[in-house]
Amino acid sequence: MQTLAHWLDVDRHIDAARCNGHRFMLVLAMDLDQAQFHAYQVQRALGDCLWVNLPTGPKEHSINASQASQVLGANHLGVIYNAHEEFNASAFSALAGTIEAGGIMVMLTPELPQWVVSCDQQLLAYGQSKQGCKSWFKHWWIDQWRQYDAVCLYTPQANTPNKVFETLISKPVDTAILADIRLKPNLHQQHIIDRLVAAHDLQETMIYCLNAPRGRGKSSCLGWVINAIDTSITQPSVIVTAPSKRALTSMQNTAAPAQINFWALDALLLQLPAAAMLIIDEAAAVPVSQLARLATHYQLLVLSSTQDGYEGSGQGYRLKLPR
Repeated sequence: MQTLAHWLDVDRHIDAARCNGHRFMLVLAMDLDQAQFHAYQVQRALGDCLWVNLPTGPKEHSINASQASQVLGANHLGVIYNAHEEFNASAFSALAGTIEAGGIMVMLTPELPQWVVSCDQQLLAYGQSKQGCKSWFKHWWIDQWRQYDAVCLYTPQANTPNKVFETLISKPVDTAILADIRLKPNLHQQHIIDRLVAAHDLQETMIYCLNAPRGRGKSSCLGWVINAIDTSITQPSVIVTAPSKRALTSMQNTAAPAQINFWALDALLLQLPAAAMLIIDEAAAVPVSQLARLATHYQLLVLSSTQDGYEGSGQGYRLKLPR
């Protein structure tokens, strides 16, 4: 763990890490108003940030920690997490998994000695009393930060001028490098694209399961499928559903300029509109009974899901659906 000033002394390493897709964590351990000022600097530098537990954040990009499951599968260049009132380690870990290569997790806390003994809502929920409250997890976790140079701690004691902080975030992620990687399917993805486009054009009857660990480009691959399909053959051609529309950002990016024809799961089950292909993203989060009903109605069904992690095990539906 480094102070912000020391981090800037090795900015050439930061640039190299960004080009190689490393991720960072910035801890703003200070008064909340002061921390929010710096957080908005990060927002201006990155552009794409998700605000957590901050009612003053941009409304369309703000959630509570309890809503973390709604953004699983989405990508963000920055996540700004307010841990002054409550720190949910499970939600924090899940949200960290949505940060893109080269992105930053920003955590807002009181000064660390105060944060460890502050009795937030999470500790109260675990049964601790307000008197003598202490989080041994926070104490342990802070010790872990010291082992990693990718964690930057910024506190009032550092007496670091604001212009130094601005220098750090004035160098945005090398989006040209990252975009070049994202916009080209690899050989395996291209094979999947060709297979699904052919199945669509030939109107095959098939259930295609696309399973992989998170971050392997499943949603992006399906976006390329939508982009490659000739919509003049059948109308409507492709319907997409998922537990949360927020998780479809990557799919929409690669589908462009085509638009995703998204249906909420409950509306889809109620109306069962016609389509040549139905794509269900994060299918492991959908009850097997609902998947079975959709499988009997749609001729070409694509089930995409994460095998492990917070999105769901990805194994239950794969084992139970054939039965």
